[in-house]
Amino acid sequence: MGTVRVILLREVKGLGAAGDTKSVRGGYARNFLLPRGLAVLATTENLRRYEDLKKTHQAKAQRLKEAAEAIAARLSELTVEVSLLVGEEGKAFGSVKASDILERLAEAGVDLEKGALHLENPIKALGEYTVEVRLGPDFTAPLKVRVVPKE
Repeated sequence: MGTVRVILLREVKGLGAAGDTKSVRGGYARNFLLPRGLAVLATTENLRRYEDLKKTHQAKAQRLKEAAEAIAARLSELTVEVSLLVGEEGKAFGSVKASDILERLAEAGVDLEKGALHLENPIKALGEYTVEVRLGPDFTAPLKVRVVPKE
């Protein structure tokens, strides 16, 4: 069968990234890439269809990036204040969790998904902290969090 041209649908280690058009041996395509749904044959129709999908995907990625940048700009202006119950000697009772910070953000008009905040451990002391907020696959923004004593 010689070599055939395929369009990779997903990243294949050692071969290429999703969307790449590659020449591979016929047996590799027939026995590995095609049955596992990793590639399709690079026919004229498939090339045209993939180009359309690629344009749609790029437009969507651009919209998501612009939305993430807008949220990042808003987050850079915010300082979220969370109160924590404190004893007489300044010892904190309880902790501030990601869900507490997300609630305060929602009150400030910024709704984020549950997994957007990256908090290694709950915050257990008063003070100012910087928390990473994941706004996209390759996009994070810092958020200032101030933990104050509960009145």
